[in-house]
Amino acid sequence: MKTLHAIFGAAVLLAVSAGSGLAGTVQYDTTVLGPGLRLSQITALDFQKFDGTIGTLTGIQFQLSANTTGKVTVVSNEPTDAMGLTTTLAMTLEMLFPNALCSSNCSIVTSAPTYTIHETLNAGDTIVHDSSVDPSFVGAATTSSSTFTDQAILDFFTGTGTVTADLSATANTAVTGSGNLTPTIRTRGGAFGTVIYTYSESSATTPEPASLLLFGSALVGLGLARRNRIFSK
Repeated sequence: MKTLHAIFGAAVLLAVSAGSGLAGTVQYDTTVLGPGLRLSQITALDFQKFDGTIGTLTGIQFQLSANTTGKVTVVSNEPTDAMGLTTTLAMTLEMLFPNALCSSNCSIVTSAPTYTIHETLNAGDTIVHDSSVDPSFVGAATTSSSTFTDQAILDFFTGTGTVTADLSATANTAVTGSGNLTPTIRTRGGAFGTVIYTYSESSATTPEPASLLLFGSALVGLGLARRNRIFSK
């Protein structure tokens, strides 16, 4: 009988240990921005905070999706010679933590959609690339992500309401050629952000299937041992 009690006690202990908290995720998206972001412009992205009543926040993944559009006009000033021409449509978009959370190195995630064209510009000619009429002249949408587990950041994003993160847009469009030319450049960017919260639920709410199976096995073992004892009398 002493041995039976010891076995049953060990089974219950294992069942409790296996009943760790369940993991879950919650995702929120921001409003799509653009294609109106311009050179050295800063705008705001509002993220819904994590509701701490459903569990304990353990990690945050930020995603930034962005694209680049624009119009580039290049005029050749060469009287006779053609030139090789490279046009790079580019913009860097960077999501930043609020000043209340950090004072330096506030970068969350960066996305840099880029599109490059290599071509020939004849003497005296003009080349125009415009995203509004040429669907191929677009820095294809790129998505970058970063994950944070620092407790100060987790605490800052837990609660009610929203957190406002800055989105910095810097145009990097450039035109280079082997001769004398005059470029006119306009760059625009579009973007939206996503936050994915990873959290653990309370272990006291719902036992895991493995815990229930182990606990049930312990009860079955107890019943068999009691039956064997009755038959042995």
